[in-house]
Amino acid sequence: MAEKSKVDRLCTLSLSKVDRVPELIDDHRAIAEAVKAHDAEQAVACGMRHLSRLDRTIEQISATNASYFEPEPDRETP
Repeated sequence: MAEKSKVDRLCTLSLSKVDRVPELIDDHRAIAEAVKAHDAEQAVACGMRHLSRLDRTIEQISATNASYFEPEPDRETP
C-alpha cells in the first residue's frame, strides 16, 4: 500500500502541470477505448505509452518538490 501512496502523490503533483492535462486525458481515453473494444494489445500499447512518460515526470517533480520524496538508497552492485 505504501507504493500506491507514492504513485498517488506523483499523480497529484503531475496534475499541477496544466499544459500536460490534455495529453493525460487523451492517454486515459485511448486506454479506455481499447478496453471497451476488447483490444488487449492496443490497451497495453496505450498504457505503456502513458507510463513511458513517468521518468520525465518523476525527474521534473522531484527537482521542484524534493522534500516530498525519500532519498534514493545507495545501491551496491553484487
